[in-house]
Amino acid sequence: MKLADGSVVTLSASSSLHAEMSSATRSVDLDAGRAFFDVAPDRTRPFTVDAGGVRVQVVGTEFDVNISPAKVRVSVARGVVEVRPGVGHSSRGVRLVAGQRVTTSQSGELQAIESFDAGRVMPWLRGMLVYRDEPLADVVADMNRYRTLKISIADEVLARMPITMAVRTDQTDALIAGLEAMRFTTAEQTPRSVVLRPIGSQRARRTSM
Repeated sequence: MKLADGSVVTLSASSSLHAEMSSATRSVDLDAGRAFFDVAPDRTRPFTVDAGGVRVQVVGTEFDVNISPAKVRVSVARGVVEVRPGVGHSSRGVRLVAGQRVTTSQSGELQAIESFDAGRVMPWLRGMLVYRDEPLADVVADMNRYRTLKISIADEVLARMPITMAVRTDQTDALIAGLEAMRFTTAEQTPRSVVLRPIGSQRARRTSM
């Protein structure tokens, strides 16, 4: 979608936001999901995004904001952004440049800055979901945005299991099939969801697909 200031926002499935534009301010609240922002430069009106208890502020740049159940991640593809923790938290704000990202808890505490390959446009914009050692809970949260029959996880240890895989957004059943094939989980289908349950001692292992 194109905003009134000329900025362009690409929303992931099952994502929502609302924006307010005036002569003095440009502000967006990302209520749920994921969004990629291509912000039109305007030094007189910084562009702010509030998401999951953190605030991102820029003048003109490209960046990605992803809200998952336990954290928020901000990744910068071009330019510079400032990320500030939620009100009442002790961690300081950070400045990110292209190729850097920061992850927060949803309570707003900022973690260490990480590097990533900014030369690759965010894969989800091209219909791909790519993960490297991401907790299964976060992977499932992403995939559920694209699914009618949602996936749920019936075990906390299983939810923390690191996953490495790449899958198309219209082929998310591959996660379920892969976990079952490697005997990490059983998948029980109900009318409303697919429930993943661990199989014995396999449940804490790392897996790649």
